[in-house]
Amino acid sequence: GRRDRAAPRLGGERGRRRLGLRAAAAWTPKRPLSASRLTPVRCRADTQGVTVLSPPASAAGTASGPSIHEVVRGSLVETVFQPLADLGSGIVVGYEALSRGPQGSELESPDALFDAARLAGLSGALDWICLAGALRAALAANVHPSCAIFINVEPSSLRRPPPAWLTELIEIAQSKLTVVFEITERAIADAPAELLGATARIRGEGMLIAVDDVGAHPGSLALLPFLGPELVKLDIDVTQTAGLWAMARTATAVHAYAEWSGACVVAEGIETSEHRESALALGADLGQGWLFGRPGALPADVV
Repeated sequence: GRRDRAAPRLGGERGRRRLGLRAAAAWTPKRPLSASRLTPVRCRADTQGVTVLSPPASAAGTASGPSIHEVVRGSLVETVFQPLADLGSGIVVGYEALSRGPQGSELESPDALFDAARLAGLSGALDWICLAGALRAALAANVHPSCAIFINVEPSSLRRPPPAWLTELIEIAQSKLTVVFEITERAIADAPAELLGATARIRGEGMLIAVDDVGAHPGSLALLPFLGPELVKLDIDVTQTAGLWAMARTATAVHAYAEWSGACVVAEGIETSEHRESALALGADLGQGWLFGRPGALPADVV
């Protein structure tokens, strides 16, 4: 998410076939990409057409940096990318887009940036700004469709069409990129009916869905079969504390879902070789964490 072989593998080759992961760990979308889909996600852009109200006193800029309103008006959001790799081979198969506020400011961290936007009623506007930044960066790097771009999205944004100023960029990206929308596990429990409708529309348009931070809210696990994500991302606590009973229960539930659906399992928080071995024991197919690379700019001509 944006917050920064003893046991059988969950999903295994079945999950790889479902997502089109070939022997070289290249990524092919399960459904063909068309020029008529792609819905909101989280990354950077212009704010043409975005209405920004006057800030309340609590949201005013300070000596340590601009206010959230100034950030949104000026698109002062940096997009960085962290690789996701095949746990067995270490080959990179995708990148997650992560947003940061102005460097050195109070809004630099993702938590501070998105919390400020929520309090100021600007979450939707920030979503569009983040989306455009991720798409532009991926297009500029000539990311091949075999390498997926993962982008976080708020369910509230999924329920609305993108603004007119963003339409052309989305259409270009649709023809050139493979985009995976990440939805937090928390969002499933908060508004399941609305989320199910939104994801059904996205899936009908050929997009892939990932559920992020699985294990952070165990009560949401029962809803995975209804949402039907192609990827399930295990929360960092599951990966790094796999021996605990609660974490084992989460892994068992994800195992059952992956076996039933063919979904691919991603382990977050892979920082050491021990974490990698733990993730393999949990049955994860892909991993994300400092062991495979820290967030940064996309390399040119990603394939």
